[in-house]
Amino acid sequence: VARLSSDVMQPPSFDDRDRRQMLQRTEQSLVELSSRKLPIIAQGLAMTLDGILKKTASSSSGDASPDVQQPLVSVLSLLVNCLRYQWDHIKSEYQNVEGLDETEQIRLKEKEETILPPSLDEHLARDLLRMVVIIFKIPNASVALQRVAGRCLFQLSA
Repeated sequence: VARLSSDVMQPPSFDDRDRRQMLQRTEQSLVELSSRKLPIIAQGLAMTLDGILKKTASSSSGDASPDVQQPLVSVLSLLVNCLRYQWDHIKSEYQNVEGLDETEQIRLKEKEETILPPSLDEHLARDLLRMVVIIFKIPNASVALQRVAGRCLFQLSA
């Protein structure tokens, strides 16, 4: 009984592999949820980015260490994936052309090309763009950080 109670009282121990798997599942869930709740998810990711960038700004040189750059890459990548998933989800509604004649397929393709993703709240979009600009200005930013910032800028401009 004493051993059982101590097992219950102690949280389970997770190794790095378990943590990575849980993180991947969480990220995938957020991406899938973004088809319906992107503004909420983007707001949370923006708050996370802002917190990380404040740590960078508080350093004396303004440089971002690899310990700071990696979380920036991760959060920006997740934001890009959420923005892209919402867009892909909307466009997928127009992909099923089975059983349609050629004229209807062309009309559906034309309609798909005119679809725009729902816009983010103007303040949120402005904040995200401001943060991406700050990231581009980080001295000695890694190629990975610059690349994901560029993809984020592309997704925000859609």
